[in-house]
Amino acid sequence: MDNTQNSIENPQSASLTGSLSEGANNTPNIKKNDFSIKEALSFGWITFWNNIKFILIFSVTILIIYILQNVLTIFIQKNVVISNIWSVILSNIWSIVNIFIQLLVGLGSIKIYLDLADGKKPNLSELYRHYRLIPKWIGLGLLSVLIIIGGYCLFIIPGIIWSYEYMFNQYFIVDKKSSITETLKRGSVITKGIKFKIFLFGLVSGLINILGVFALGIGLIVSLNVTAIALAYLYRKLDSQAFLNPEITQQKLSTQKLLSIPKIIGVILFLIYILLFIIFIIPYYKRTMHKNGSVVANQTPNASIKNTSDIYSVVKTNTQCDFQGGVWDKNLKVCIFSRCIDADNTWGSEENQNKSRYMPGGGVTYGNKGLLTNYCINQSTLVKNECEPKSGQITGYVPLNYSYTCPNGCSNGACIRSAIPSIINSPVTPTTY
Repeated sequence: MDNTQNSIENPQSASLTGSLSEGANNTPNIKKNDFSIKEALSFGWITFWNNIKFILIFSVTILIIYILQNVLTIFIQKNVVISNIWSVILSNIWSIVNIFIQLLVGLGSIKIYLDLADGKKPNLSELYRHYRLIPKWIGLGLLSVLIIIGGYCLFIIPGIIWSYEYMFNQYFIVDKKSSITETLKRGSVITKGIKFKIFLFGLVSGLINILGVFALGIGLIVSLNVTAIALAYLYRKLDSQAFLNPEITQQKLSTQKLLSIPKIIGVILFLIYILLFIIFIIPYYKRTMHKNGSVVANQTPNASIKNTSDIYSVVKTNTQCDFQGGVWDKNLKVCIFSRCIDADNTWGSEENQNKSRYMPGGGVTYGNKGLLTNYCINQSTLVKNECEPKSGQITGYVPLNYSYTCPNGCSNGACIRSAIPSIINSPVTPTTY
């Protein structure tokens, strides 16, 4: 019982003892990869409470970093002016810095959890020490994602399997400082034959974290750290089982293929999909957008529309307009984003327009403005919102309003169809006897 407890508290000592005993016989016994989910989670639970003070400080630090990142991101997004090129550049620079911070903190967190799994005293300075590993981690991440997506192209299942095969990539980068090719090989070796069990471990860990959410959210501080320590323990155990000594390590890495034939086929298939998307889908989308969205006539908006920024963007070039997802009007030299739609569906012929003047509640919908309803400015004049500019522009892009004189009067935002005498308001002449 004491030996079992000692192996749970310090997996490194257990693996070291096993290696020495095998070395004494000069016949290293290469064990099959295996682990106990209960043992890993128990180790995470015990280690959490043995280091509760540091883990709380670490968790609060991560939370503060996360909050500051989001506050700055929201502030920059709200204050970006598309017409100001420097504002756009600043926003893009912050996006890059934001990703850099996330990667830096992520790599540092892995090192802290590995130190906890090794029984060492971790240090918060690990959160910013591993910046030199970021380029390697980005390259490894891109290659891994390419392979995994290629697996999803091969009827999904291979992609799921390969995602578990490469789940310890960042641990090898931080712990071994291994190259990209060596990291991919190591991941294949230590997860061989146990990917489904790793999936079960992830499933149990996810359920524990869901329970942490239900515990008023505070339970996440416990659940997230316990499962993260357990995952670091799992990495240590599998790594020590697969690579007992330098000779075995070299032998396994030299015989392990970097990319199997199915992986190569999946990657090629994914690249073909990307190529087809670039050649056919994007041009088709642009043609459809311009066909449905281009304004073809030189029409000046009605003077009653005072805030033209609601209609036109201040973007000054076609390139910027296309980048922002708008439609460039060559005649007006403006970028149009929103679409105007007749709420009463009566746009078209003059006959339909005449009918729409007698429909209460009519108008147009336009972007974030919502419904712009028709209204009466006096007893005989109707102000009607329309999407049809008078010079023949394509409908649907600039809401304009026009004044109409109603022959029978105006009421409730529509012309009255016929003059009906008002009995209540008619003068009453007394009868004389």
